[in-house]
Amino acid sequence: MKNRILAGMVILLLTVGCATMMSFEEREKTYGKEPPVITETYASKQINPVDTWKVYLKASDPDGDIESIVVTVHMVGSGTHPISHTRI
Repeated sequence: MKNRILAGMVILLLTVGCATMMSFEEREKTYGKEPPVITETYASKQINPVDTWKVYLKASDPDGDIESIVVTVHMVGSGTHPISHTRI
């Protein structure tokens, strides 16, 4: 479980790092004038093998242009699971 959270944080940090390398105009074109901001997250530390792992997040998008949330999960010993798109 810690590995899942760590993988998610790494992806987030890489995304933020890549976003800071873009010019202001590129960022605004890609993410809008006010990009979404994740303010809180929660996920169970342990689940049963047959259960669905639920990840909760609290976010805001001031200009309301967010269309979906994209997630990948990398599990040690199991590899990366397919991308999940959740439409808003």
